[in-house]
Amino acid sequence: MFKLRLLSIIGFTLPLLVIPTSSQAADKKSAQVECAATDIRLTYDCMITLTNKKTEQAIDDAEFTVSADMTSMPGAHTIKPVAVINLGKGMYQVHLPLEMYGEWALTMDFSQPQRDRVVTKVDITKTGGSTLIRFTLPLLVIPTSFPAADQKSAQVECAATDV
Repeated sequence: MFKLRLLSIIGFTLPLLVIPTSSQAADKKSAQVECAATDIRLTYDCMITLTNKKTEQAIDDAEFTVSADMTSMPGAHTIKPVAVINLGKGMYQVHLPLEMYGEWALTMDFSQPQRDRVVTKVDITKTGGSTLIRFTLPLLVIPTSFPAADQKSAQVECAATDV
């Protein structure tokens, strides 16, 4: 009797466990960041452009904060979260007071349209900074030795003459 009851409970709850939900991969965000130096030393006005990674359409209804952490010294130079201003059409502005020049990881914590986190790296200089675009080039293999049959040698003789 107990086994029958257990099997009936599993039979009723199993379909609930396998009901598909919305795909998280379809809702991934892409963030491009452009920062410009302000009149205040090491303070930047950053423009963030948000798009859907799959459709490349602008995300214009997001609510999020931006925090920053220097990648070369994690935890040593950390900026507390700052709220962004929605400018419309997928553009957001944030005012970031940083502590030094160099590579910073900007963490965007979203509360709307759904909870999410996007991290992008920005190289900050005296004049500003922008999203670091990293790509991998194919590896070029250069042989260090050649087969003996392919090796050729040349001798050049030079003689000085009086002209």
